[in-house]
Amino acid sequence: MELWASLDRVLTTVAEPGTLRSVTERFQQHQVRLALWTFVQEQFSAVQQIVNAGVQVAPIVPNLPAFVRDVTGGGPVKAMIGRFRALPSGTKFALPLRNAGNALKLAKQDFGMGLSILAEMELARCVPLGIRDAVISSAVIDLAVALNNRDVLVRLLALVERRFGLSVVVETANLGVSASKLIEWGIDTQRLTYLSPINRAGYGMRPSQAACELVCRSGRVRVVAADIDCDGELRLDDADPYVRALGVQGYLLPDSIR
Repeated sequence: MELWASLDRVLTTVAEPGTLRSVTERFQQHQVRLALWTFVQEQFSAVQQIVNAGVQVAPIVPNLPAFVRDVTGGGPVKAMIGRFRALPSGTKFALPLRNAGNALKLAKQDFGMGLSILAEMELARCVPLGIRDAVISSAVIDLAVALNNRDVLVRLLALVERRFGLSVVVETANLGVSASKLIEWGIDTQRLTYLSPINRAGYGMRPSQAACELVCRSGRVRVVAADIDCDGELRLDDADPYVRALGVQGYLLPDSIR
């Protein structure tokens, strides 16, 4: 059973050295295989220190809330330019050339193309971390599924797998619907890992607990369970046997476990 963990709550601000030490020690103690991190440029140096301590990190991309915040503060052009300036020199030259054929789509403010470029810039920035996996944000996955927009997801999968050579984790708040929709779209889901709430109480399991359990037991997809303790409402001794019985690949280490 793999243990994953989240960096987002401990890195809400640039962490102090003592905080970073306690985080890495906790992860090493529990043999955490993968630490998930929603890309935030200001936290990069802190994440680099965690990686240097031997913890493998997977970025969650794209960070739509941060982009929306920056767009609100200065407009989309300014938000993109700020991200572009932080890229490595080689990527600054390659990115415009690679997307030259998409200029018309960008001019028309094609949403899917914009998401792809945003994710590409964030992933390019994370390459020095030695990443081997990337998580496609639930904000994108669930929106694409809700709008029945296959192209958005296919473009992001190609970006992560072909452009960067990474394994894909699909984060979703609606495992039952997302898993069936991707199969309907003809996507090979056996190469993906899903990250979604799975717990004995059914908390956050959509569209229903039964539907999510069916996906886990199907053997057609790999699932890593999040929220197994219902935000601290369940003890790990009670939560662990339930997810193990479903045959999940692993689970996110609850924040309550020290």
